Amino acid sequence: MPEQDLPPYERRVSPVERMFRWSPFSIVTMVARIRGDVSEEMLRHAVSRVQRRHPNLRVRIREDAQGDPWFTSEGAGEIPISVLPRESDDGWIQVHQEACRVPFDFELRPAIRFLLLQSPGLCELIILCHHILCDGLSLAYLARDLMLYLGDAAREMESLPDPIP
Repeated sequence: MPEQDLPPYERRVSPVERMFRWSPFSIVTMVARIRGDVSEEMLRHAVSRVQRRHPNLRVRIREDAQGDPWFTSEGAGEIPISVLPRESDDGWIQVHQEACRVPFDFELRPAIRFLLLQSPGLCELIILCHHILCDGLSLAYLARDLMLYLGDAAREMESLPDPIP
């Protein structure tokens, strides 16, 4: 289904999710070491595919006239993807620490970002997601789906149902 065919998504941010919103560094992360070569194009394609499967990866936060926050897919920007050279086996630790200090743009794009550290034959993929969008188990499922798409770009998977707060 082309992106323009995706139904719009909107729901009120729950009281529990609101707590996380005001904790800007409440970040859930996962790091995957990948044997083989992953290009930026491959990662962008896989992120696009996983974004179609997981509704929370298509939303930003907007406030209504009363100041209440809502998740909305309307006008949500792209998920940030950065590609950096992989310099050592533990270089990802420093990159991760620095990336955790960068706040998310809740009002502009989904509160998730991907960093790919590349070297010939070996990469690390760092996924940073704000807790307002996912917990550790959700991120594990997302990472699994991302790896499946990286391994088979033509793979088909059903979209998941919209989340219920």
